Amino acid sequence: MSPSSITVFGNIFVDIKGVSTKAIRKNTKNQGSVDIQYGGVARNVATNLGILGSRSRLVAACNEGAIGDTVLARLREAGVDTEHVKRFASGGMGTWLAILDPDGELVASVSEQPVGAHQEDAMLGHLADVLADTAMVALDVCVSRTVNERLIAACKSLRIPVYGVVGNLAALLQHVDSISDLTALVCNQDEASALTQVPDVGPHNGEQVLKLLSGITGGSGIVTLAERGCLIYQHDVPAYTHLTVPRAVVLDSTGAGDAFFAGLLHGLASGDSFTEAAKTASSVAAQVVGMTGNTL
Repeated sequence: MSPSSITVFGNIFVDIKGVSTKAIRKNTKNQGSVDIQYGGVARNVATNLGILGSRSRLVAACNEGAIGDTVLARLREAGVDTEHVKRFASGGMGTWLAILDPDGELVASVSEQPVGAHQEDAMLGHLADVLADTAMVALDVCVSRTVNERLIAACKSLRIPVYGVVGNLAALLQHVDSISDLTALVCNQDEASALTQVPDVGPHNGEQVLKLLSGITGGSGIVTLAERGCLIYQHDVPAYTHLTVPRAVVLDSTGAGDAFFAGLLHGLASGDSFTEAAKTASSVAAQVVGMTGNTL
């Protein structure tokens, strides 16, 4: 791949989505539809990058067998380099169960994570070779402390920017101190609230929250606010912006954050400023939530 490539580190998941035809009622069966899709933050981001035209590579663990074959085939169809996806008999991929209301909004979800040792083997086993022709790294910062610390340190020594995204908040909260040297972190308002201990994150306290996040990551940050747009903080300027966006038609919100992150990276790789790239990110996210599925 060319030196302008974006390398994505993270997980591959099988997504099981249930959409209720009426308002969700607890303690009873809810009628609706159930669909099985291939997902995972890293897989979704890499797929979106490939479809957008960026040169993307995925570094992840994947299962052997028919499901793994299909996952990799679809990634290649999207233009993603899968050379460094390592396969295992089992435990390479995770499973995500999501329940959505009739408006496509996420009500609840449960995830089963891949085997940690498989993840670290896949992502760190050939790290020097992977980074040799990488211009930018996209990292699901929730994989493990070991992956975060070793990857971020290696990138720092090579002056490769690392952009982080929150794939599983509960996992990240166990090793928050391992993301102290990121170029930037992208998260939603609930994740920002949990990381900073500031309730009700929004435009009224966005600058405060993003400066607290910058204290954790050492870099810039974006907090997404769904239909209210996003909050942007550039650490090196420093500058704070609330970017508003037109209201999007929502059919399925589950891929919004991954699409936003991919759009941001695509914009940055195309030479856009941080704020202009965030506008591209918002546009990509709006496209994805208006579709059924978790990618473009």
